[in-house]
Amino acid sequence: MNRVAGLLLAGLILLLLDLTLTPSQPAQAQTVCSASSGLSTECDVPSQCFHGCCLTSGLCPTSSCEESLDTPDDARTLCSNKCLAEVRCNPFNSGCVPHNNRESCIGTIECLTTNCGGFAAGSACLYSGVSRNFRVCHDIPF
Repeated sequence: MNRVAGLLLAGLILLLLDLTLTPSQPAQAQTVCSASSGLSTECDVPSQCFHGCCLTSGLCPTSSCEESLDTPDDARTLCSNKCLAEVRCNPFNSGCVPHNNRESCIGTIECLTTNCGGFAAGSACLYSGVSRNFRVCHDIPF
């Protein structure tokens, strides 16, 4: 009887050791949000990609509407001076901080006046975080 109990105990210990020593599954690769320009941004899940930008982190690979959001050159405008009194760029992630001097953050245009600076509320905008100015990407609504 003691021998059976000992074998059972040894088997249980081996089973428990096998469970605790089994290597964990490798971490999944990070999703990459890519724009047609070839520039990309890392993101947590594919559903959070918007062209080359990641909506979770708010990061875009560059401040160019064309390179980050696949928008034609004529659809981008630098918002400064009077424009800043008429519209605001509301970030997707208020904690967005570009990791280098090329990255930017993405947001949407909010109208502060009835004219809205000639822009449409909800259009995409890109900002660097180091300046009040930002780019309005006209043809990219959310």
